[in-house]
Amino acid sequence: MKNKQLGRLFAMTMAMALTVTSAPLSVRAEEEAPEESVAEAAVDSAEGEGVDKSNDGEYSLVWEDEFDGETLNTNDWNVEQHEPGWVNKEKQRYTAIDEGNIEVHDGMLHIISKYEETEVEDAEGESEDQGDANYDSVEFGTYGFDFDMGGESSTTTLQLNFGKVDGEFGEAAATVLIDSVSLKDITDGGEGIEVLNNSDLDSSDGERPDGWELGITDPAKGEYSVTDGVLKIKIDECGTENYHVQFQQKDFELIPGHKYHFEMSAVADNNRTVQVNAMDYSNWGWFGGSAMTVGGIGELPEAGGSAKTVKGEITSGRITTQNLHDFTYGRFEARAKVPASKGLLPAFWLMATDEGLYGQWPKCGEIDIMEVMGQNTSKSYHTIHYGYSQDTHKENQGTKVIGENGFSDEFHDFRVDWEPGLITWYVDGEQVYQTNDWHTGTDDDNQVTYPAPFDQDFYIILNLAVGGSWVGYPDDYHDIDGEEFVVDYVRVYQKDEASYSQGEEVATRPEKEPVQYREPVDGNYLLNADFSAPVDEDKDNNSSKNWVLHLQDDAEGSTAETADGAVTITPSAEGGLSYSVQLKQAGIPMYKGWEYELSFDAYSTENRSIVVDVSAPDRNWSRYLADTTVDITPENKNYTLDFTINDKTDPNGSLEFNLGALGSTAPVTISNVKLVHKSGEEIQETNEKTIRPDGNYVYNGSFDQGDKRLGYWEVEEEDKDNVSVTNTKNKRELMVKVEVPEGTSETNPVTIAQSDLAPLVSGEYDFSFSAYTTDGEKDGLTATVAGKTFTPELTNEKKNFSNVLVVDNDLTREETGVEFTFTKPGTYFLDDVFLAEKSLLKNGSFNAGMTAFKVYVNEAAKASSVIDSMNGNSNTFAMKIDNTGDAGNDWYIQLNQDDIKLQKDKYYKVAFRAKSSIERKIKYSVGHNGETDNDWSTYDGAFVETVNGDWKEFTSAFQMPKDDAARFNITMGSVDGVQITDQHDVYIDDISLVEITKEEFDKLNGAVAPAPAPSETPAEEPAETPSEEKTSEVAPTEEKTSEAAPAQEKASEVAPSENKSEEAAQQPAPTVETKKNEPAKVQSKSNNNGKAEKGEVKASKNKVYKVTGKGEASFKPNTGSKKKIFTVPSTVVIDGAKVKVTKIAKNAFKGNKKVKNVTIGKNVTTIGKNAFNGCENLKKITVKGDNLTKIDKSAFKNCKHDKDFIVVIYASNDENFVRIAKLFEEAGLTGVTFVRK
Repeated sequence: MKNKQLGRLFAMTMAMALTVTSAPLSVRAEEEAPEESVAEAAVDSAEGEGVDKSNDGEYSLVWEDEFDGETLNTNDWNVEQHEPGWVNKEKQRYTAIDEGNIEVHDGMLHIISKYEETEVEDAEGESEDQGDANYDSVEFGTYGFDFDMGGESSTTTLQLNFGKVDGEFGEAAATVLIDSVSLKDITDGGEGIEVLNNSDLDSSDGERPDGWELGITDPAKGEYSVTDGVLKIKIDECGTENYHVQFQQKDFELIPGHKYHFEMSAVADNNRTVQVNAMDYSNWGWFGGSAMTVGGIGELPEAGGSAKTVKGEITSGRITTQNLHDFTYGRFEARAKVPASKGLLPAFWLMATDEGLYGQWPKCGEIDIMEVMGQNTSKSYHTIHYGYSQDTHKENQGTKVIGENGFSDEFHDFRVDWEPGLITWYVDGEQVYQTNDWHTGTDDDNQVTYPAPFDQDFYIILNLAVGGSWVGYPDDYHDIDGEEFVVDYVRVYQKDEASYSQGEEVATRPEKEPVQYREPVDGNYLLNADFSAPVDEDKDNNSSKNWVLHLQDDAEGSTAETADGAVTITPSAEGGLSYSVQLKQAGIPMYKGWEYELSFDAYSTENRSIVVDVSAPDRNWSRYLADTTVDITPENKNYTLDFTINDKTDPNGSLEFNLGALGSTAPVTISNVKLVHKSGEEIQETNEKTIRPDGNYVYNGSFDQGDKRLGYWEVEEEDKDNVSVTNTKNKRELMVKVEVPEGTSETNPVTIAQSDLAPLVSGEYDFSFSAYTTDGEKDGLTATVAGKTFTPELTNEKKNFSNVLVVDNDLTREETGVEFTFTKPGTYFLDDVFLAEKSLLKNGSFNAGMTAFKVYVNEAAKASSVIDSMNGNSNTFAMKIDNTGDAGNDWYIQLNQDDIKLQKDKYYKVAFRAKSSIERKIKYSVGHNGETDNDWSTYDGAFVETVNGDWKEFTSAFQMPKDDAARFNITMGSVDGVQITDQHDVYIDDISLVEITKEEFDKLNGAVAPAPAPSETPAEEPAETPSEEKTSEVAPTEEKTSEAAPAQEKASEVAPSENKSEEAAQQPAPTVETKKNEPAKVQSKSNNNGKAEKGEVKASKNKVYKVTGKGEASFKPNTGSKKKIFTVPSTVVIDGAKVKVTKIAKNAFKGNKKVKNVTIGKNVTTIGKNAFNGCENLKKITVKGDNLTKIDKSAFKNCKHDKDFIVVIYASNDENFVRIAKLFEEAGLTGVTFVRK
């Protein structure tokens, strides 16, 4: 093999010495060099011959990582750690470098996804995340009702709604345990026939029962888990609808005319009402149900033994160069190979180093150089994200499609060239996408000067995500175990800084073509309304010219055929999203104030549903007509929907007929589609200035908007050469710089002004700005607002000047304006101009970003701040803290606001909300600003408070001892002497400081009568009768989002209309039964020395593990277990020590007539004698590795095995697969189906 290091050095030298204009080569390994990997051969060939990979002589290599060492270089890369669900609803935990998900070897970076199952317990007898785990001693009650099935349905659902339910106990906080849920066909009498899957609530992941859906939707709060077939739902807050906490199963068979019996075995700590509904989820038709109250028994008993659960953990890796290697503009290139497994999303991308500069995502921008979905590795995505907020997020995206599995079978070069005002993507040297159209700011009237946000420092990220709202989720998490995202190198090239500065000067956002509003034909705003022309394929944003058929990957092959004035859409598959199969037409004008009428004819070959909406493609797919479910029958019918436009006029509305994810692939025929103006007059928009969302009357007070960042400011023509905005790379003060020439005077000043502001009504206003001068006079600046003048005393340090403006009479627009006059020669700087209604503490909502606040971080601490509008927050101050600094120095991290003018003897109240990602303490106070006199005395005494993951409101009141321009302060350093080095986030919002009366002060600081003590006696019985009222609204469990997707994203489906059926108004009262006696179970036996010695036993309700040797244990079900699905984990914790599960014990499942499906962990080597003898209903065995070496000949004796009996083997190669399959065949499993994974 060639010397890789010398080859790379040669390539670097040539990159700086040569000018090569050809595209970079993409070289494959030669057959005659089999010892070299594909990537090595490519590198050697390209670099050894001196090919200039920079592709342009203007570029120079400025940084690279060739991954030549044995471990990741942490001088170049940060290893980020995050918990599951941190962003995009992803499943993985991003781990530390020593956990095995990030490896460097063979000249490559390997980011590895892993999945491991472990049975765990803690010393307290509680599972790590399951709570009480063995509920043998709990007395479960039985609750049930009967109903007769009316009409036919193929989209059935059984819902148990624990959200906000009618009745006395319908909003109670409670923990509910459910041991089983059954729905039986009792038409023919007897015990009945079970129609549900997994009524015993077995779970393979410990999170939710297999085959069931379970969700807790905002604003509800709580958690859930499954242990030994018992579902635990903890309801902290019930939300505002019954479905905000919902447990359901879909798509089981109900036969018209048959009688069904629902039964649930459950118990709770407090009485808790649940609304149970059997219904059709496509049209919310109701078959039967009842509101019933699960009886509370007080504190739930401790587990009968140690708490145990099989815990599956998903891990992966994420590395970044943030604050180590940050770049503004350049060429970024990586050579990589991606994994092929559903639900994986490898990515090579760039994020803004300082999200506080323009605002949090998407304001800060994002450049995705490469993303590839694991389920389709022939297609790569290349994207920028930008916008004003998550609700108005936009993306520009290109794709590249190559041969099947092309990106996972071989290495490929992924590159982006990022220039001022132009971003271009390449795959293997071929240009695949280019864009120059983007924006950022707060809204259309407050766009930051182009090319923001893509004119600031960004850093590199390499990560491998598992699951998420865009890529979807693995079918089986075992499939992602050991998958690798492999990167050969990362390189960054840049031009000289002068080139980029010149590019910024001339960069202009492309001008939009004049808006053309479509005219109606005979009142109809739709084109090709009679389908006389064919429907087009959805590509290149062509939906404004005709109907198009949009398809997601999971519904490819669906068709739309036109004939006889109609279109027939035939789905090839249901798909996983409503828009997986979608007929749409855009370019429809939506006029503010108009009421529209949409009408169409439709039918299908069977009863089914479609979802109809009118959306806003240019406004993050928000809805003008909400998603509306329409029931289609075999009879051609006319449907009419009305809606009104209350938003700003939009020339590009989109009518959409969605056929995906609705439980049917039946074709739908649509004709006679009309969209007409029904009533109302257009409400014309004005260009008059209004009060900004942050309360500011002044536009562009931060000098970062419009042409040359001086948008909305008026400068005299002769003064324009003297007025500019600073924009020094990596400094970005964005202050207006006024160079006042000699000869300037009060009669000949330099002036910048803003006129015709929103009218000021009589009252008091705060007027503030920041300013300083480097060589001018201290009185060289005068500010005038609404006819009042202020002359600050300037220094050479930036200071904020605040004034109270008193307006005696209402002022018109013409009388309202702000003007800054510079009357003496020198250089002056101006920033942060703010005019708003008076308040003591300004911008406590952070709607104006960090205006009026300052952050202090001592060099001994490590922290950064941002205004957060993610993670459920809205303009919230967020401080990310890596190190609070030396113990005892709480002041090392601070949030401050100064110059709060308080008056002697008056009373004030402070309030704010705070939370933290970990439990910790913070301190807050109102006191004197001691920066000039070192007097840091406080006026309210200073308070130390504990914060955790829940929002808490803190309030205090005080009387001022003197007049002062005070400081409000929150310290987040090492409060109470506790230094914290674990990365965490502290969130603060809604700060207020207001004057109060003495009576209010006394009330706040006076004695408060204690709340009555809670009753120590729990409710003795469940409610006597179920509620007679039916659920008022039912919605699916799954919470939809509007995050980015390759084509588009949809809003959540509308909740169904109120159910007013009265058929089941009277239901029998629930009966309460105790469980029957069960056979004696194996009990745990432990030496309690933390060593897991031979003979020790760990037992739960369903499983028994016995230590058989050093570090090894056997497995068998516990006596009397009723589980049908078993997972034998790879490892288990016994007596505090982790051991491998290596054997399925002798007679383990012998004679078990219930077990149907067994998954065997990767460490199992032996299946013992008669282990599955007589398991008549066993139909599937899954072996999660290739360590199995022995199966006793009698292991599967007397089992029913045929081609429907499936054995899935996860084998590393064909040889091991054949070997293990032979073991099963020799043990009697002949004629079964073997599958390799």
